[in-house]
Amino acid sequence: MTSKELLREAESLNPEDRLKLICGLWDTFPIEQWPTPSDAELAEVQRRSAEYDTGREASVPWSEVRERLRSRLSN
Repeated sequence: MTSKELLREAESLNPEDRLKLICGLWDTFPIEQWPTPSDAELAEVQRRSAEYDTGREASVPWSEVRERLRSRLSN
């Protein structure tokens, strides 16, 4: 099966199953092969980190983020 065929199959899944597929695939991707972040992406990480360090932004547990995503996908 080609990647195009796999993509077509994945597109037929419901949103929650597509998210599970994405997470499962991402977990199999070796960290040493991750793409290098761009300068803009690094700047955004630094900006957000500074906001967190100064108390202007709070962290959110992964379980809450995951539930927010699932809620958005099911609507």
